[in-house]
Amino acid sequence: MFLTCNASVPRKKIIKVGGFDTRFEKNILEDTHLAAKLIASGMYVVPILEAAAYHIAHKAPKKQHHEKFKRNF
Repeated sequence: MFLTCNASVPRKKIIKVGGFDTRFEKNILEDTHLAAKLIASGMYVVPILEAAAYHIAHKAPKKQHHEKFKRNF
């Protein structure tokens, strides 16, 4: 899992891989896709287990969220 709310990546690297794919709907899986592109370009993901982040839940109904997840997947 790669959460961009708590990640540090050089800007040049994100630009090099094309950044976020805007075809993803409503911020679902786009960060995982970005991580896959970064890893494919030769970068490493180094987890810092002590790092913490707070994620505010989306207001979309669960069924709607699940449908968007399936379309993005």
